Amino acid sequence: MKCKNLISLFLCGVTVVGLCSCSGSLASHKQGERSLTHKICDEPLELTLFAREVEDYSEESVWVGAFDKTNVLLRPILSENVTNMDQALALAVAAREIPDVVYDWNRGNFNKYGAQGALIPLNDLIDQYAPNYKKFLEENPDIKYYSTASDGNIYFIPFIPDGEASTGWFIRQDWLDKLDLDAPDNLSEFYDVMVAFKEKDPNGNGLPDEVPYFGARGDLGGLLSLYNARKDFGYSDGKVTFGPMEDNYLQAVTEITKWYKEGLIDNEIFTRIDAKNYFTATNTGGITHDWLGSTAKRNDTLKNEIPGFNFVVFKPPAGIDGVRREERRRNRAAGEGWGISSMNQHPVETIKYFDFWFTEEGRRMANFGLEGIHYDVVDGKPVFKESVLQKDDVSEVMNYIRSYINFGFWQDYAYEEQWMNQIARDGLTMYRDNGYLPKRIERPILSYYDDEEKQTILENRIGAYVDETLQKWVFGMKDPATDYPGFKDRLRELGVEEYIAIEQKAYEKYLAEVAE
Repeated sequence: MKCKNLISLFLCGVTVVGLCSCSGSLASHKQGERSLTHKICDEPLELTLFAREVEDYSEESVWVGAFDKTNVLLRPILSENVTNMDQALALAVAAREIPDVVYDWNRGNFNKYGAQGALIPLNDLIDQYAPNYKKFLEENPDIKYYSTASDGNIYFIPFIPDGEASTGWFIRQDWLDKLDLDAPDNLSEFYDVMVAFKEKDPNGNGLPDEVPYFGARGDLGGLLSLYNARKDFGYSDGKVTFGPMEDNYLQAVTEITKWYKEGLIDNEIFTRIDAKNYFTATNTGGITHDWLGSTAKRNDTLKNEIPGFNFVVFKPPAGIDGVRREERRRNRAAGEGWGISSMNQHPVETIKYFDFWFTEEGRRMANFGLEGIHYDVVDGKPVFKESVLQKDDVSEVMNYIRSYINFGFWQDYAYEEQWMNQIARDGLTMYRDNGYLPKRIERPILSYYDDEEKQTILENRIGAYVDETLQKWVFGMKDPATDYPGFKDRLRELGVEEYIAIEQKAYEKYLAEVAE
């Protein structure tokens, strides 16, 4: 049959079961020796996939690797040109032409479309046909809690991150050495070092081009944390607080605005896309708060280009309250994942395929790629090949083979530790062993049940206003001291009290049912 006009804008010209009929896609893949160590069906089975990963069908794709193990092949149907995944999914649901497997970034969509009957409940299928994932849920009740909808059904299997530390503070140690300074130990020293970096020409080129602090686009979270402030929720002693409504938020943004005016912060911090690479490659950036692995990797990339370049992790400066804190830790679960469409004619085979990724072999493939191509097994453990490790960005390599697109699998932090250099590993150990990371209960994964749609609306509305106002303050368009009362009033008009109440309700449920 022909593709219907309603969704043809979103579909690529490949075989799409129930959507359009084109040339056979299984035939394009190797049909020779395949191990089928986790064979799900006797004959090769293709499942269509709502995802825009259309270029991944080289023989090095992990999904092709999974085909060689299971006899089940995924076939993505969305064009890379699709920019509005929510709209594309809504159109597919409305047309009742939903692909077999739905991959999405939004837990709310899974629960919404599951309740509408567009996705099927997975509870019984998991109990009967997914022993590995069933065991995982039994051992990780917080993940089961997180992925269960208000009607008691599970409509998706989430991507589950692994590990603890994710980000940390970095500073140019070679600049400190040149200026005879130590890494800043507290808030006062942090300011003094920024001033020294700006005024004393640590890069030695005779130009006033040093930028003391830079960060990812709009990310001021590290600076806010020095004042025990945040743009999101805080959780302590059973109570939820919303950072921008707290007095320390005003104190933080007042100081940050002052630093920006003094030229201590990148003047394009809200718009610069690739600050880390730019300020390290140009030898002009001094301090940042960013991802441990990829930021430390800049030392390897630039060691032969910038003599003495030494960008190292340092412990979080003691904040205004004397506490050292890292604002982030890895989430226990993410909204990404996949579920099974009600149009799927092979739900049992599909749940078995999902379960494959929770076997030892499947989890290894999801994290490390294909054995013999991307990694070897050494002493019973997967070890990346040098051809992978020598890349500037290992994550780009793995993204290309669809290993890191956050479908429903359990991450293994060992993959990242392998491509981390010693600077990143030392930083990870420092942050983990010294208690700088927030406790899990301080960064819980919550379920909102019937409040989920309202929570999402409020989150988007309030978050946009907070970001917009912060930019105006930092840019000097408004004075935070005089504008703050009106800012709080506007937050109330936007529904911040209901927003906090929804979060409080979810947090109390989490504490009662999940928290250790």
